[in-house]
Amino acid sequence: GVISAALAVAASLQALIAAVRAEALARSGPRMPRDRAEEDYDRLYERARTILEAEAARRDLTIDAVALRLGTGRRRLERAFRVHGESPGDVLRSHRLRLAAALVDSERGLGLAEIAEMAGFPSGRALRDAFTKHGVTDPHDAGGVRSQRRRE
Repeated sequence: GVISAALAVAASLQALIAAVRAEALARSGPRMPRDRAEEDYDRLYERARTILEAEAARRDLTIDAVALRLGTGRRRLERAFRVHGESPGDVLRSHRLRLAAALVDSERGLGLAEIAEMAGFPSGRALRDAFTKHGVTDPHDAGGVRSQRRRE
């Protein structure tokens, strides 16, 4: 009765799903097998970027600390970023610069040393040097950092 009808429907659905998958695979053409290391690098890259973005303001956040947290070595982490044309240090610096630029814009009463501390830089001098490296000579014109980063 009802049970055999349900089993027949389930079997029909399974056959339909298998047919849809087979057709989708046929339409996508031959698949090139991806190197397992490449997939591992992609996963490692995404996980590391998430940490770097979320925790950029932490002064104790270093590339070595991120690698350790992800259970890998610094060199392997750097290779994962190199596959994407980046370096973990540059990504961390970029997030910190954007944070500092936002703080300069919104917290006009703060000094450069205070902004540097809030944005994860070791000192006001390090923040000024990072701004200068990105073509911003006056930190109060830090909005240029954000627009420059968007163009890249």
